This record gives sequence, C-alpha cells and structure tokens, in this order.
Amino acid sequence: MKKDLAWAGLLLLAVVTFMSALLYSSVLCPGGLTRAREGAAEHLIDQLAQAARSYELDWGVNSPGCGHGSAGLVRALSAAGPGRSPYFDFPPDMLSGGHVINPVWPDGEGGLGVIHFRNNLQPNTCPHPPARPGSGFDLWAADGARRRHGIRYGD
Repeated sequence: MKKDLAWAGLLLLAVVTFMSALLYSSVLCPGGLTRAREGAAEHLIDQLAQAARSYELDWGVNSPGCGHGSAGLVRALSAAGPGRSPYFDFPPDMLSGGHVINPVWPDGEGGLGVIHFRNNLQPNTCPHPPARPGSGFDLWAADGARRRHGIRYGD
C-alpha cells in the first residue's frame, strides 16, 4: 500500500512538473515559440548551405538563384549528383510554389514565408542583403521580428 502511494506521489510530481514547464514556456516565456522556429530556420539554412557546397564541389558552379526565393536552389539540389542521389531531400510539406518554406513564417506573405538563395557569382537583381565578402552564395530568411534578412547563413 505504501509503495502504491509512493508511486502515485511520484507520478503526480512528474505531471505537475511537466505542466509547469508547459505553462512557463507558453505563458511566462513570451517569444519562446518564435525563438524555437528561428532555431529551426537557422538549422535548415545551414543544411541547405552544406548541400549547396556539395553541389558546388561536384559541378564547379553554384546553383542558380537571384535572391528572390529558392526555387533554383531546390531544382539544383533535388537533382541527382555523381553519387546518383539528390543533394537534399525536399519533402512536399517543406515547399511552397517550388520554394523552401521559412519555418518562422510558414504562412508569410511578401517574401517572409520562404528562404531566399542568391548566387553571388552571377548578375542578379537582389542587392539586399549585401553579399557576404568572399562568399559564392548567400542564404537568408525573415526572423521573428519580420526583418527580411534577419537569419543569414554564416552570421
């Protein structure tokens, strides 16, 4: 009987601890979800950059991209490389209109909802954000404060 009561007390303590953590993260820690989404966007941008570097090493050129979305990058990284597998596997729910969805603003409009890619070695019409010195390409996305290039590869 005492063992059952002890287990019930431990279970109650675990449930209360879990509920307190949920309450803290959602009510007492405003912006926690936005920061988590920004972290997901940063991680995704880093993964795309690694795949873009692999593409560049294999073919000797950067994938196409003018800085208005990421459709050219998606097409290039979806193609099979010398190893006969794609550079990046894009599940359908990761794409919108051929562009990579920005996890921070998945329903965003006006460029907020997608990740942007620019090949810095080709003429382009997207001067913002400025190209990183010595970089063949740039990747960026809007952050939680709606800054259009608040999350950038290499920053």
